[in-house]
Amino acid sequence: MRDGMLAYRERIKLFGVTEAEVGEAYEAVRRGTPEAFWIDGYFLRCISFEGRIWEVGPRYRLAREDAARMLAEMEERTHPLLDALAALPSPEQRVQAAHHALILNVDYSDTDDPLESTAAGALVQGKALCGGFALAFKYLMDRLEVPCIVMRGTAASTAERNDVELHAWNLVQLDGRWTHVDVTYDLAATVDKRHPHLAYLGTSDEEIARTHDWERDAFPAAPLRFYCLPPHRHNGIRPGAHPRPHRLRPPPGPSDGGASCQ
Repeated sequence: MRDGMLAYRERIKLFGVTEAEVGEAYEAVRRGTPEAFWIDGYFLRCISFEGRIWEVGPRYRLAREDAARMLAEMEERTHPLLDALAALPSPEQRVQAAHHALILNVDYSDTDDPLESTAAGALVQGKALCGGFALAFKYLMDRLEVPCIVMRGTAASTAERNDVELHAWNLVQLDGRWTHVDVTYDLAATVDKRHPHLAYLGTSDEEIARTHDWERDAFPAAPLRFYCLPPHRHNGIRPGAHPRPHRLRPPPGPSDGGASCQ
């Protein structure tokens, strides 16, 4: 299914699967391939129940030529940022700096723009819903070879859970252990974007479960908690200011009074 959707095929045949498995495969493509921001659902037709043969008709939110142009723009805009992230000395610092760059350069937006739920909304247009933030973060982590998952579940603003809503965030794996990163929630609590909120950067299952809920069996356990001090300054991609290049300044090390990740 993934290859067919990336190739903009109008019809995709699947063999030996159930209708539920088709849905699971689609969700795996949508959440696991953040660069495929043009995918927008599918139609399904059963060819044979006995043979479990299905015909999938993907829906695409952009024409193929427009998607190709936007993908090239997303790659161009994130290239300086990814170079700077890759130069940082540890995976923890790369995770931290990517988290900060998204907070610095992307605004939360809930309008009728369907791209706000995609990585392109965050990395090209500079505005996104929680799903767009999570997919943008995965896009960066994938290219840094840091294992990353887009989580799906619900979340509330307080432990009292009076305002539970559907939500998306991330898991990242560091030194073989998983930890949570919720850029959207840290953005919501950030007063000055130059000094991002850090409460949802590198949290364990136990900590984030105070406000977040998810199907535990569907995702790996995340026992890791890592602590990062905020750097003096982060410069990252500026989605609204292209083509002027913007680079992310690596966090200052402990020796010069800046950030450290433990």
